[in-house]
Amino acid sequence: LIRFWKDKFEFVGNGAPPWAAAYYSPDMKELVGYDTKALPSTRHMDPYQNLFHEGWHQFLDYYIPNAPRWFDEGFAEVLAPTLISTGGATQRFNTLRSQDAKEALRMGRLDPLRKFIRMSREEFQSGDLEAHYAQSWSFVYFLVNFKHTDASVEKKVRASTATVPATARIATAWGGTTI
Repeated sequence: LIRFWKDKFEFVGNGAPPWAAAYYSPDMKELVGYDTKALPSTRHMDPYQNLFHEGWHQFLDYYIPNAPRWFDEGFAEVLAPTLISTGGATQRFNTLRSQDAKEALRMGRLDPLRKFIRMSREEFQSGDLEAHYAQSWSFVYFLVNFKHTDASVEKKVRASTATVPATARIATAWGGTTI
């Protein structure tokens, strides 16, 4: 289900968090957003990017409920800048997250990968959220675009997202890997 409000006033007036431009509610299985082009204060935002990001959460939740947060947010950030035109969909590079990742690295705000991929949803959300989103995007972008010569990386990612508790998935998939 998609609920798309005409502007931020309707969006927030119907229970949305005031800081969001869109969100996915796993309890209601509902994608909710608004037309960011309707108001001067939000006109700079692309409503489709917000919906692509949140739509990924809706899609993934159907197949892998409670997926690792880095995996879920990383793919959402890889997909967010997709451009839809009459010629179809074009995947674009997420310049914003790339800049955020470089800045977080420069400032020492990134977590060691071994710790990062084991974070609970609560740890992810309560920590340095901007750095976590950037690190999620960076790691997933790498996994999607790097030409792996070793099939074990793909197997580890698949095992990380299997339908068992997150800590067990990650320990089983990545336990003996130095990262």
